[in-house]
Amino acid sequence: MMAFLFMVVAAGADDLLINSNDGFPRSNPDRSGFEDRIFDEAFRRLGHTWELIRVPSERALASFNRGEIGGDYVRMAGLEKTYPNLVQVGEPFSSMDFGACTLSGKLRFSSWEGLRNRPIAMIIRWKIVEERTRDFTCVTADFTTKAER
Repeated sequence: MMAFLFMVVAAGADDLLINSNDGFPRSNPDRSGFEDRIFDEAFRRLGHTWELIRVPSERALASFNRGEIGGDYVRMAGLEKTYPNLVQVGEPFSSMDFGACTLSGKLRFSSWEGLRNRPIAMIIRWKIVEERTRDFTCVTADFTTKAER
């Protein structure tokens, strides 16, 4: 994602709209999160500015794909198959770990596949979770607020 942003900036954009759905400590409305600070420093070095916006994930990806916003940060690899205008950098600047909780302490697994054939609840609109559990039996949960949708 950062390479695409640099290409846009190099083409003459002064102020880019950049979306983040992440919260503390990754991104904050006042741009004090550690990912925000990476963007601040990168654009400072390039002599450009950027504005942080917060729109829901799916809307941000569609807007980015149409060229309405300049970027969106922290995305999983492979989204360019669905959003062909999304350009990903080969070097990550952040990563996330995922975990699962159970009412029974007896379940043990070390991969997404360990959840197969088990009823699971998951947060919808998280692309990586949707992708990794695509053909699983799932009970979904929408934890977003109306303002975030």
